[in-house]
Amino acid sequence: DGRVELWETSPTKRPIVFHQAHEKPVRALGFGPDGGLFASGSGDGITKLWNGEDGSLRGTLQAPRALRAVALSNSMLVARSDDGDATLWSLDTLSIIHTFGGLSGRTSTIAIAENSVLITVISVNTNDDSANTEIRIAAGICFDQCVVYLLDVVNHTIIATFNVPYEIHTTTFLPDNSQLVAQSIDGASLSLNLINKHITKGPTLEHLIQLPNTPLWRGVPVWHCQDKEQHYFSALFPQHKSPVPVLRIPRDLRVSRWSQGVSMIALGCRDGRVILLRLPAMSADGYSVTV
Repeated sequence: DGRVELWETSPTKRPIVFHQAHEKPVRALGFGPDGGLFASGSGDGITKLWNGEDGSLRGTLQAPRALRAVALSNSMLVARSDDGDATLWSLDTLSIIHTFGGLSGRTSTIAIAENSVLITVISVNTNDDSANTEIRIAAGICFDQCVVYLLDVVNHTIIATFNVPYEIHTTTFLPDNSQLVAQSIDGASLSLNLINKHITKGPTLEHLIQLPNTPLWRGVPVWHCQDKEQHYFSALFPQHKSPVPVLRIPRDLRVSRWSQGVSMIALGCRDGRVILLRLPAMSADGYSVTV
């Protein structure tokens, strides 16, 4: 309905601010790395920047088409629109830096490298041209493959593409920009080597512990998985070669979206509820503590 809400998650779980921010539904939302800024994008092509602490409006950007995804770094914002273009905006001047054209397919997700020199745009190529394509993509069905575009921010070029047989939910650059770790909507993991362009299937403990938004359960990385209507979380323990399911989400919650941070996982339900799962952390003496 175009509304943007900012909530405090600890300790009171209270609403900080509500805005009737857009005339059309919000279709894209993203936070900056430190949480100090977030952006909302709508079907009318408008992106609004908000203060992550008090929810006050920081600026407004206008794209020519409806938006599909946004992502922020400390210095720029990337917005992908319905026409396939990915536009870079400066957060200092709120002006356009560059627009990448020629990106086919419908956007699934965007990620920016920590040093803001690389961007990845994930597009879903479907085999269905009907009016229900968007709904079917959201349900995780009827697609041929995802195309991973690697964009060079400095030289304004597309430097690599990867074709993967999964629908990608999230992507994250390793700190040294040597690998891009991708997680599919059903929990499968891929490591895309950005140097030799090889793709490795399966999660690796070495990569997972380097990712900034991987939840750690008592020091062990966990992530969301999905098997048809069953949502659950898996963990990768050092003594196991394969991931181990550690938490199953009741089916009656009807989870439709999810997001995760280092110590918390958010589940969005189809009835409008948002469920927060807070993970136990480890204290300095090695004992688990509730955050």
